[in-house]
Order: sequence, then C-alpha cells, then structure tokens
Amino acid sequence: MSENNKTSIKVKLSGEDYHDIVIDWTDETCEFHQQIFQQLAAYTGIPILYISCSFIETEESSLLLNNTNCLWRDSIRNDTKETVRSRFNDGDCFNLRFCVWLSSDHDHLFAVHVDLISSRNSHGNECNRSWCQHTNTRVYLDKIIGILTNSELQKKIKAQRPAGRFIDNFNEWMNVLANFDIKQYLYAFCTLNQVRQHFRPYLPHRG
Repeated sequence: MSENNKTSIKVKLSGEDYHDIVIDWTDETCEFHQQIFQQLAAYTGIPILYISCSFIETEESSLLLNNTNCLWRDSIRNDTKETVRSRFNDGDCFNLRFCVWLSSDHDHLFAVHVDLISSRNSHGNECNRSWCQHTNTRVYLDKIIGILTNSELQKKIKAQRPAGRFIDNFNEWMNVLANFDIKQYLYAFCTLNQVRQHFRPYLPHRG
C-alpha cells in the first residue's frame, strides 16, 4: 500500500504496454471504486454502463468491486476503502480479463466483468487457469464492445429468445447466440481453463 494519498497500479491488455490507473483515496468527488471503473472504461473503450464489476486477484488475496453506475444494479456492497486500499501496493501490475454475462431478466441482455489478474500469477503473458493471452486482446475486446453496444442486435436476439430464464434454458440460449455468430466472443475458452471448455462456439452446421 502506498504511504501517500494516491496509489498507482498498472493494467494491460494482452500484447499491449501497461497503462497507469491512479486511485486518489482522499478524493471526495468520486468514490475510490468509481475512480477505478472510470479509468478502466477510458482505457478499454467499454462504456462504463456496461461494466458490471471487477474481480481483483493478487498473489495474496482476491476481492470483488461492483460498479454502482452499471445498467445491471447489484445490491452487494463494496468493501470499505480501508480494506480495498490494503490490497493494493503502489506499482502492482495486472492483466485484464473480460467475462461477458447474459441475463434474460434485464432489458439490456449483456454486461461485462473487467477483472484484474496479477501479472505475477500469469507470469506476465502466459495462459493459466485465471487468464488467457488469446481472448484478452484489443481485437477480441472490440468484438465484445460491438455486441454490448449493438441495440439492434439485442432486439433481434430478444425476438428469438427462449421462454423462461436463461439459467433454466441454457442450451436453447446457447443455440440462439450461435445463430447470431456471437457465442464465440461471449463464451470463449482457453485450453488451460476447463471452466468453459465444454461449450461449442458454433452450431454443428456452421462447421
């Protein structure tokens, strides 16, 4: 933790140089967690309304920060400023990870987690169970942003969406996303990450 009133951490997309994020713990005009989300939005290009939260993983611990300006409102409260500040050291480096989520209960179908994974945990640029160098690039991210901000696409998806909640009709929803050729961006997987490995990015007839 920095001894002064500001802490500077570094984040990056796969294949890019590090970008500084500065947290001013004494800023009374913007809460510390919103400072982080605003700077993440500026660097990544993701509109802040579509960023749901950030899972922050260091070598010693992990915590979850919720974006209070997201279209998907969550009742979970953030940890105190003192708790979050104790988890950061000046100069900490993180790789960014993107996880897109779908909810049939919201008017806007998609939101994204922008996670900060310690570069030490990923050895800088190697895939592991927490981070993939291939699916966290600028090119991949731009595809995700295109989906998040495409209101016409979401209208078409809603017109074909299965009855009931997403969690109750998972396979049918996956088929709909594959039909619109976007499933591979929402449910991509790394061969080292077994969590999503069983998903097929396309329907069989797509080859």
